[in-house]
Amino acid sequence: MLTFPLVFLAGCAGSSESVNAENSALSVAPGNPDCDKAVDDVEGIVTVIEAGIATHDNAFEAAENLLAMQALAARAATGTLGRADRAALQMEFAARLHEADRFAEDDADLDPGALGVADTHIDTRVHAGRSFVALDRALLALGSHLATVEADLDTEVRSIERAQTRKPACTLPTVEVELPDLDAATPVDEALAANVADGLALVEEVRGTTELANDILHQIRTLAIASASETMGTEGRMRLQQQYTALALELERVADTSTFAGMWIADGSHPGMTVWLRPDPDANLRIALADLRATTLAVDTGSIDLSTAANASTALTAIDSALYTVGAEQSALAAATTVLTIEQERYADDPAEE
Repeated sequence: MLTFPLVFLAGCAGSSESVNAENSALSVAPGNPDCDKAVDDVEGIVTVIEAGIATHDNAFEAAENLLAMQALAARAATGTLGRADRAALQMEFAARLHEADRFAEDDADLDPGALGVADTHIDTRVHAGRSFVALDRALLALGSHLATVEADLDTEVRSIERAQTRKPACTLPTVEVELPDLDAATPVDEALAANVADGLALVEEVRGTTELANDILHQIRTLAIASASETMGTEGRMRLQQQYTALALELERVADTSTFAGMWIADGSHPGMTVWLRPDPDANLRIALADLRATTLAVDTGSIDLSTAANASTALTAIDSALYTVGAEQSALAAATTVLTIEQERYADDPAEE
């Protein structure tokens, strides 16, 4: 919030007449035209400062609005959001873009078109990433605009100080201007930290699914080893075949029902999701999602038969291949967890969060 205390002590030296900053006119002790003119001159400068404060206030709010839009773009650029969450972000983004037009009513430099953000939207990950970059450029331009306004205000304040130096016998109005600092990092960092948290939640969900798949595959392998034994009789193999069929169906069910944020994560619908960490594509994390369906892993009932020792021995090769696929997925998840944990700690240690 802007703080703009104006303390006016008007007239000649020795006058005790004071005027509150909210008053529009200054009380001046009569009989000293030289002081009267000096007070009038300073009052004119104060009017300029007040206008500058209003311009700065408007531009500052515009910058905060753009930062909020950029944070929304950062969230929408990550691949772990469900459709409903992405739609909600897009609605808020559109509302803030409409709000940006209001700030331009009093300052053409704040026009979304002039800032290059009039056509930004975040309905897809790609569009959100592009909008983030466009908003970054707009914030740089707006930062320069704010710096110019602040420099102009400083010039006017110094003009009053010089007038006070030139007219020491007159008690002239004094002005103190305090402007807020724009914390540009906080909104976007909060959005990126949320992306990291989503990424970790996704990894945990996928890890749980792969652990179930791994456990089922090991049970199937145990059955195949037992069926491959020459000592196993026909009835025993039939029972093993029935147990295997139930496990294969269970593996298919696990793959077909595992979701995250309303998205399927183990049936091949999504080969992977990208956690958006920064605008740099090389800095973002792609989490691969393995297709864990029994049919894809070639351990379904149409691919494996444990009714004979020979078939059971052949099945072991397919089962081991499936276990390798699941193991590779678990290793990739462990690596992703390491990266995301480091990112999480970085945001936790950020001084801006303290």
